[in-house]
This record gives sequence, C-alpha cells and structure tokens, in this order.
Amino acid sequence: MEAVASHCGSLETLSLDSEFIHNQGVLAVAKGCPHLKSLKLQCINLTDDALKAVGVSCLSLELLALYSFQRFTD
Repeated sequence: MEAVASHCGSLETLSLDSEFIHNQGVLAVAKGCPHLKSLKLQCINLTDDALKAVGVSCLSLELLALYSFQRFTD
C-alpha cells in the first residue's frame, strides 16, 4: 500500500478487498493519493483512524463504499 501511495499520486479509483490490509496502508494511500474520487474497501482489520484519514485527506472523494468492517464504531 505504501508503494501505491508513493508512486500513484494521481490515482482516482481504488478498490481493496483483503484481510491483510491494515490502517497503516490505508493511511498511506489517503495521504499519498489526494485525488481519489472512488474508494471501495472490504478490509476487516481497519479501524476508525483509517476512515478519518480518508475523510481528512481525500477531499475529491465522491464515492466511499465500506463492506465487512468489524472494528468501526458508531
């Protein structure tokens, strides 16, 4: 995920489906890919911190789809 963040700064669409993705990877993508317009996540190991980083850093986001999260709070 850090490689995507470092080398794909113009990325506009990303779909992630993996139990091996953690906050650190999503935080890196949120900070390194500020032009994201569409983000689909199915990653059971993410917490509120990852979602907050996306909200703060991805100001162009038009679509956010979240599936199968077990660690988010209300």
